[in-house]
Amino acid sequence: MKYLLAVLLVGTSYLLYAYGDNPTNISNNSGISQVPKIAIDTSGNMHVVWTDFSSRSAEFLYSHWNGVEWSEPTNTGLLEVWVTHDPSITLIPAMVIDASANIHMVWQDFPLTGNHEIFYSRWNSTDWSTPVNISNTAGRSTFPAISVDTSGKLHVIWADLSPGQSELLYNQWDGEHWSKPVTISTNFGEQDSSVSAIAVDASGNPHVVWTDNNQGQFEIFYSRWNGTGWSNAVNISNNAGESHIPAIAVDASGHPHVIWNDDTHGNYDIFYSRWDGINWSNAVNISNTAEISSLPAMVIDASEKVYVVWMDSTPGDFDIFYSRWDGTSWSSSVNISNTDGRSRFPKIASNASGNLHVVWDDDTSGNYDIFYRELP
Repeated sequence: MKYLLAVLLVGTSYLLYAYGDNPTNISNNSGISQVPKIAIDTSGNMHVVWTDFSSRSAEFLYSHWNGVEWSEPTNTGLLEVWVTHDPSITLIPAMVIDASANIHMVWQDFPLTGNHEIFYSRWNSTDWSTPVNISNTAGRSTFPAISVDTSGKLHVIWADLSPGQSELLYNQWDGEHWSKPVTISTNFGEQDSSVSAIAVDASGNPHVVWTDNNQGQFEIFYSRWNGTGWSNAVNISNNAGESHIPAIAVDASGHPHVIWNDDTHGNYDIFYSRWDGINWSNAVNISNTAEISSLPAMVIDASEKVYVVWMDSTPGDFDIFYSRWDGTSWSSSVNISNTDGRSRFPKIASNASGNLHVVWDDDTSGNYDIFYRELP
């Protein structure tokens, strides 16, 4: 995974097109702001959190769109007690919003106990709750992801070294208690289950994908909770290349759609596959550029159109690219950041009207800031 992470942090045709106004800088400070996450509440208001190094230690900053403007970023205060001052230790937050507009966040942290754990906090429109250690295992817990179902239950996954190797663990909040973590992946020997993603269908069943080298190279595996147990893990990439960093979304029919980066063609591209209720579709290369395409994110709107964003080095430096599936074909890739700096870590969300909202970090100003753009 060391090579993969190096690729992420450094780094054939496409369309160069600007949507509407220029992207909005919503962090706009002198420090390093990076790795944003976006979620939209039922009123259509956008909420963004990111990791910020404007002060001596890492912080999670938060801003929201109130229908008129972005709020001044505020420090959540969640890391002031729990984090050490090493920026490499506190990693990417994950966030969801429930039907009551409560924000739920999980992250990897390094508390005074000296072990990487997964922590959780909730924003109730007034305060952030005291962080709770929801992994609390003997091994290192990393790369959390979170989803929420229609009943308000939270579903969290992460990679954990407690079994003696990296396995995928799952935990659930039922409204009163966190369950005991259970293992979803079932590796044998010194294997790796790592970066993962989770989505919940209309019936409240979680669908999970993760990166795993169980079969000798990194592939994308999938499993689903069927109400009584987790299904057997299925290799849905299953090709000659290395497959990493999946994202997942579930449509109204309960069918999962999965994207990931894959170097089968000699450089990393963004691949896509969908479960139709019987079979997984053949993987489709939706970026298909000559350079590095990485860190994909996706969303499905109410009409079941699929929208994907990723970072791509085709322009010479990383920019944010976008493509959509209209039910028949994928559109040509569009450069939606198009800056002189490096644009990274995109995330995308859709509101009830089908409007698309994208955030990413960008160092055009000389330090990384968080940028936002709406797509039609």
